[in-house]
Amino acid sequence: MSNIDLYQKIADKHFSRLKVSLSSPLFLKLRNSLKSIREESVNNMKQLLKEAEENLSKNGVQIHHAEDGKRAAEIFREIVEPGIIIKSKSNTFRELKLKERLPEYQFIESDCGDIIIDKMKASPSHFVTPAMHLPKDEILNFFNATDVKQLASELRSEIRSYASRAAAGVTGANAISADGYILLIENEGNISLTSTLPPTHIVVAGWDKLVSSLEKSLLVARAQSLWSTGTDPAYLHMISQPSGTVDIGDVKVRGMHGAREVHLILVDNGRSKLLESDLREILKCIGCGVCLYVCPVYRILLSEFGGELPGFRGLIHTYLSGDLQKLVDSGLFKCTGCNLCQEMCPVSISLKDIFWFLRSISFENGYLDEVGRDLIEKINRFGNAVGEVKRGERPTLHCC
Repeated sequence: MSNIDLYQKIADKHFSRLKVSLSSPLFLKLRNSLKSIREESVNNMKQLLKEAEENLSKNGVQIHHAEDGKRAAEIFREIVEPGIIIKSKSNTFRELKLKERLPEYQFIESDCGDIIIDKMKASPSHFVTPAMHLPKDEILNFFNATDVKQLASELRSEIRSYASRAAAGVTGANAISADGYILLIENEGNISLTSTLPPTHIVVAGWDKLVSSLEKSLLVARAQSLWSTGTDPAYLHMISQPSGTVDIGDVKVRGMHGAREVHLILVDNGRSKLLESDLREILKCIGCGVCLYVCPVYRILLSEFGGELPGFRGLIHTYLSGDLQKLVDSGLFKCTGCNLCQEMCPVSISLKDIFWFLRSISFENGYLDEVGRDLIEKINRFGNAVGEVKRGERPTLHCC
């Protein structure tokens, strides 16, 4: 079975399970609440940012602001010296290319999918399940393992060995509440190790993770799991401060069984630009990745559609970099406009409109893909999109 076939098979499985659940009272109620919460977050993002900083700082979480990947790397160096860094899945970390920007550190992936992607030097196929396109036998052969249980056991031992020696643990965040909580959800238990075993916990998260309250952030985090996997997460972590104890003479001591220091790097990296643009709606995204399951283009092209990050997130990230040619080369003009992504999106983001907006910007600046250039040339030269066709020849036709 090819990588594409495997991805489609697993995507169909997730989609079928989700499709049944979507009509349930739980999902309908959750979806309506989620839209309201994310609308509130986008409309009040800068105020929520201020409140979250104030409330987390009161509890001893050290807040840092990074306008881009370069600054985030500088902050990282200020927090911890080079050494072993154990990390969980973090799409923001990948977005900022921090592993490439910090070559002096030994980053050890702790999420099973990310370990596989990292060691096999493959491109991730999904925000939540990055290795879902890689066949089981291919993975087992690479790691020289006889079965899945053996490989899982070996990876578990290896990760624990590194975690016990790590100078810091790095995670992303599923939500950050303005009243002072960082929420993380997981199934494997690796975030438990990453956030507590090393002496320093570093959270790297974008502005778009901000939510007004703990109660609403719990709903957002749950929705991420339900829409991406169809099930609730196995673990939920709520972090408001570094670990500590007051059991010895009522004297507070930081760093008992968990991290002594918690650092939160709040990342802009173009989000403030999106906030003031016609693309601000994209900041409602909760990162569930259901749009990738149903997109007919992504299901065929995988990492060719989106570039460095999967799907529309990759296109938005490339657009913010200012490289319109790279945006076109990442599959901008391959979207068919079927609108399945919006129909399945838990917050109903108008992704089709966003694609058309990006296309118009590219077109106005003279950037087109090969098909677009061919169509324009034929229209200008022959007055039609087919061109001159001689008797007996088949014309080259392009989809509208």
